[in-house]
Amino acid sequence: MVDLEDFHLYFADYVLERNMHYVVGNLVQPLTGHDRLSYVEIVGPHHVSWFVSHCWGNPFRHFVTSLKKHSEKTRTAESYWICSFSMNQWTLEAELGSGGVKDTSFHLCLQGRGCAGTATVIDTNATNFQRSWCLYELLQTMLLQKENSDYSLMLCTETGVLSSGNASVEVTMNVADKVAHLRLQDAEATMQTDKEMIDQEVAEMPGGFAEVNHFLRTNILQAVIGMKRCIVSDIDEALGTLEHAISLDDRDRRFFRCAGRSAPETAVADNDHLSI
Repeated sequence: MVDLEDFHLYFADYVLERNMHYVVGNLVQPLTGHDRLSYVEIVGPHHVSWFVSHCWGNPFRHFVTSLKKHSEKTRTAESYWICSFSMNQWTLEAELGSGGVKDTSFHLCLQGRGCAGTATVIDTNATNFQRSWCLYELLQTMLLQKENSDYSLMLCTETGVLSSGNASVEVTMNVADKVAHLRLQDAEATMQTDKEMIDQEVAEMPGGFAEVNHFLRTNILQAVIGMKRCIVSDIDEALGTLEHAISLDDRDRRFFRCAGRSAPETAVADNDHLSI
């Protein structure tokens, strides 16, 4: 995570609100062109702890902030597999495999033993779930969770981790509304052949698209329930604080009422001293 933050900080004035397409084409490729390696191979690789699923069309700043929120939530020095930096942009045909989707770098990373889960970066329009490769990553996450209950899916936003209930209410409600009306079978890909390959992979699994749609909506539902618990807890805490403050006000009011009733007697006594 530190390397990603340093990268963003160094190039922030160039990237501004631009997306991953700009970052790869104008920064990653020029930086790696001489050696024709992946960016990670040049700066130094780490063992992967989280696979990152995201849409290239979102602002890079949003992407970095979302993963920073995830890292803060897990409270560990996470290392992330991010296709833009981990894949060799000069040998994409090899990275995407020649024998089908299971030969891709995406699939091989997801199946890695050290990978704790999938960190899915979401914007308020749930744009990533409208992309075929993100659909495939969601499918693999679902299958991995069935094999290993410890494998996590964490939904990361710029305001916090949705699946932990600490994202903003506005973002949570927007994502929930989008996902409620989303059909993953409508996801698109830049290459039609990629969409057809991934759609076929989903269609051949038990339950097909209905199963994956259910998995996504169930995870969003649990996130909204978690958000509700957090809101209720925060409101209860706020009510308790206000009620305590009001009880102190009542105590002070009683005190001053008593002091007010004795004030005239005190005034008369003082006047006696002043009389001629």
